[in-house]
Amino acid sequence: MPSEALLEVPRGREQRPNTNADVPSEKSRFEVNDSDPDLVTFTLSGSYDAELPILIDAENPTRFVSRRIATQLVDSLTGVFEPSSTNKGQQDILGHSKASTDDIVALMQTSGTTGLPKVATRTHRAMIHELDAIAGDDTLKTYNIRRLFCTPVFHAFSAPEMIFNALRLGRPSYFMRRFDDSFAHNVAQYHITETFGPPPMLLKLVNQPENYALLQSLRYVAYGGAPLGLELRRRFLDLFLIQPRLVPVYGMTEGGWYATFHYPEDDDTGSVGRSIPGYDIKINACGADDRTETPTGEILVRGPQMMQSYLGNEKATADVFEDGWLKTGDKGYMRDGKLYLIDRIKDLIKVNCWQVSPTELQNALLEHDAVAEAAVFAMDEGSVAEHPMVCVVTRSGCVLSWEEILRHLRERLAWYKVNYCELRFMKEIPKSATGKIMKRVLRERVLGGGDW
Repeated sequence: MPSEALLEVPRGREQRPNTNADVPSEKSRFEVNDSDPDLVTFTLSGSYDAELPILIDAENPTRFVSRRIATQLVDSLTGVFEPSSTNKGQQDILGHSKASTDDIVALMQTSGTTGLPKVATRTHRAMIHELDAIAGDDTLKTYNIRRLFCTPVFHAFSAPEMIFNALRLGRPSYFMRRFDDSFAHNVAQYHITETFGPPPMLLKLVNQPENYALLQSLRYVAYGGAPLGLELRRRFLDLFLIQPRLVPVYGMTEGGWYATFHYPEDDDTGSVGRSIPGYDIKINACGADDRTETPTGEILVRGPQMMQSYLGNEKATADVFEDGWLKTGDKGYMRDGKLYLIDRIKDLIKVNCWQVSPTELQNALLEHDAVAEAAVFAMDEGSVAEHPMVCVVTRSGCVLSWEEILRHLRERLAWYKVNYCELRFMKEIPKSATGKIMKRVLRERVLGGGDW
């Protein structure tokens, strides 16, 4: 959704669905039906392909959705949301009334990386609490804040800082449509000191030695959406003469940011942060991990920033809450007030009754100089033959054998985490717009065979 609409919708009692316009048409149809919109706005990029299916066809408005939805195709939104607009249909839809802090303002699509997405409903009160909790204190920083965003504005990781806090706190901010090879040049041209992105973005920057000099103005890099291995962290920080703070953001669409490290705190232990103001975090302990003697279990979160429900899905809402605590589905532990993430519970692989973390395997694989990307998921789930499927993308010009990978992993991990692995070399790892590995798509590609 364009930024003008993002700012105008919360002014009244309207609700703002966040939707990725680049997703396939079938998923778009699901998102439209699930959020049940009254008005759809979108802009066309210069690279728009007229042969691609679009969400709403102006000549056939029933293509995916009903005729009652008012649509507007624009290059910019100037005038569309102004009271003087001459479009009566939109005027009726956007007639503002006084909003309550408990009114729903945002309909946030979950990522749907392992299945169909859901729609989390968040109130004005929840969003205001989050904006204040994540802001930090800019007066403590010893540099001028100039931000570059290449993350999607529709995503819970990005939206609070990209639009609302940027304007509320007067932070100069520059936007890219997506991360590409111009990123480092933009950092240098606009003297960028702070940026946000997923670990795959950091990996690409590490693999662009010709651009290292262009990144030297960075002082703060926030990452989220996927775990960051200690080896990738080291390699990224080694690019800089003056190392920036490399800071995790742990959260979910259902409640925004849960944990991070506020300035000037830094951490190199692998923690995903301390709970942000307003949130309580606890561990529903179920044992101890073989990497730590600290009790581990599902991470539970509660606070005023949390969603009210999944839109139109009472069962999913009841399943995700327990006595007011949201069950994240993540396994982790607390130590010295800091939160550590092990993996998604449903992603853990059972090998002969042992639990194997895909994230741990992926991070170990990325420590190999010839590995550009890696992803791991379970094969033969639920059977005695369940085992890890290892998908590897090698760096350009590198040749890597399965024997070399096994030797590399055995030097770093317990035997049961390695000996049952199956390997597939691939050309690319499918990812969402926010950098998350699309394991459902990856599994389909592996099972379908072919050259990927």
